[in-house]
Amino acid sequence: GHSSPVVWEDRIFVTSADKEAGKRFLLCHDTESGKQLWQREFPFTSYKKHGNNSFATNTPCCDAEHVFVLWQSANDGCSLHAVTEAGDYTWEVDVGGFKGGHGPAVSPIVYEDMVIVANDQDGASSLLAFEARTGKQRWATPRESDRTQYATPCVFAMKGRAPALIFTDMHHGLHAVDPNSGKVNWEISVLAIPV
Repeated sequence: GHSSPVVWEDRIFVTSADKEAGKRFLLCHDTESGKQLWQREFPFTSYKKHGNNSFATNTPCCDAEHVFVLWQSANDGCSLHAVTEAGDYTWEVDVGGFKGGHGPAVSPIVYEDMVIVANDQDGASSLLAFEARTGKQRWATPRESDRTQYATPCVFAMKGRAPALIFTDMHHGLHAVDPNSGKVNWEISVLAIPV
């Protein structure tokens, strides 16, 4: 897998995949010894992707109670999963289909009590927020998109102003979203490239 490791206290979370076995994995290791503490499996069917991509490119994210992993596939759709730090499955949300010639790569983030997903793809796209404890959708912001995007959102907090989620993509450019409502506060098409 090409995902980055995520560390929470004494645990490291990382993903990988086995194409022949048709399985993707979420792994947990001890930071001090490197010992694997647990492994969770997620079945998938192989799909077309860029040769430099992997079947486990999306980086997981976590909070004090859960680790969250987003799996995207042209065959199996897009799903967000929550697993406790002890390795127990908590919830799964179907985020819809996924279309993208190079395969997936976008990673979710945790903001306060929500998991944020930029579900930009070749077709119907949206920005999504889910409650971290339950997986219940908090908000969805539809987007116009004509190609898959791979940028992970980030949080911008300026002194004296409310925090904003910052997203980038070729169609919308740089834009700030209210993390509590999903409302787009502003948008600058700085990345627009004439075709």
